[in-house]
Parts: sequence; structure tokens; C-alpha cells
Amino acid sequence: MDEKLQKHLINYKIRNRVKRFVANFTDKTDTAAFLDNLANELNNGADLIIFKTSAPSGISLEVARKAKLLAGEFDATFLVYDRADIAFLTEADGIILDENSITEADTQKILGTDAIIIKN
Repeated sequence: MDEKLQKHLINYKIRNRVKRFVANFTDKTDTAAFLDNLANELNNGADLIIFKTSAPSGISLEVARKAKLLAGEFDATFLVYDRADIAFLTEADGIILDENSITEADTQKILGTDAIIIKN
């Protein structure tokens, strides 16, 4: 499939999800409550989870792995916001990059060509 067409299709699929949920995790977030809230959102139909974190990497990675498992149980797409390292280590479906992120080409080198990469 043509690369331009493939990107358009991916963007279309992401924009047209039934229910998106941005899961914000910080170093002050109670992990159990965070995961309970995420499970509740998934149970109520969320089919796209965007994991966004400002917590230290070790803590974020541990919680992101659990969040990815939960998303998988509900067959939801799991994206990580602006953290290619966490996206790679959790085997996320993809990543959302902002204007200060690494390049899409570098992201593809880290996550592979099949990863969903969205430039915000």
C-alpha cells in the first residue's frame, strides 16, 4: 500500500474511534486508582487509550505495562504520548508525537514501520 494512503487510513481509524481516553499519570497519581479508572473506562467502551505521563521513567514504565495489558484485554488500541522509550518497551501500538518530539523517521527506527505514528 502506498505510504501516503496508509498514513491517511491510520489517521482516519484513530480519529473515528468510538471513545478515546487519555490516561494521565504523574508521580502523585495513586497507581491502583489509576488502573481502576482505566479499567472502568475500557469497560464503558473506550477503544483507544493514550498513555500520557510526567512521572519518572521507571514508575511510568511499570504502570504503562499494566495499562497496556488492560488495553489488550479489551482489544483497545494503546498509544503512548511523546515517549518512544516507553512505547517500545511496552510494545505499544504506536505513539503520538508533539512539535518538540524526535522525528518520525527516528521513531520508526525505534518502534518499527508497523507502529502507528501520529504527529500532533
